[in-house]
Amino acid sequence: MGGVASAFLGKPRQPATKSRLGACGEKAYAATVMESTQEGRLQQANSCRMTNYQIKADFTIRLPKLANEKALSPGVRDRWQQFSGFLRKHEETHRAIWMDCAREIEAKVSVLRERNCDMVERKAQAIRDQIQKACTRKHVAFDASEQKRLAKHPFVRMVLSPAYKPLKPKTTALAAKKRKKSSAALLN
Repeated sequence: MGGVASAFLGKPRQPATKSRLGACGEKAYAATVMESTQEGRLQQANSCRMTNYQIKADFTIRLPKLANEKALSPGVRDRWQQFSGFLRKHEETHRAIWMDCAREIEAKVSVLRERNCDMVERKAQAIRDQIQKACTRKHVAFDASEQKRLAKHPFVRMVLSPAYKPLKPKTTALAAKKRKKSSAALLN
C-alpha cells in the first residue's frame, strides 16, 4: 500500500477586485473592494486531489455618509435615505456575486482528481481563471443595468437638475465597512 504524500497549497493573494457605481462615467458614489486568499492541501496517493480547499474573501464597502442628515429638508432627506439604501443594496449585490463565484470555484476545484499534483494545480488555475472571467462579466452586466436605474433615481435627478441649488451640507469621507467572509462559512 503506497503512502500518502501531501503538499500545502500556499495562500496567494488574489489582486484586489473593485466595483464602482457612478453616474455617466463620473466619480463613483460607492465602491466595493474584494481581496481573496485560497487554502488547500494537495494529496497524492493513487491519484492527486485537493483537500480542504477554501477561498476566503475580505470586502471593503465604501458608502457616502452625511455628517448631519438633519440639515436636509424632510423631502431631500427622504430622497437621500432612498439613495443611500440603493447604493448599499448595489454594493452588497457585488459582494454576493463574488461569493457565488468563490463557491463555484471551491466546488469545482474540490472534485479534481488527476494522476499527479502538477496537473491538479494547472486545472485548478484554469478553473479559477475561467470563473473569474465569467464573474467579471456578471459584474459588468449588473453595473450596466444599474446605471439606468441610477440615472432615474429621484435623488440623482434632483442633484443633477440645473434648478437645484443646495446648501452645501457638510459631508464626511466615505464610510468603509470591512467584512471577512469565507464561502464555507456562508454555506453553514
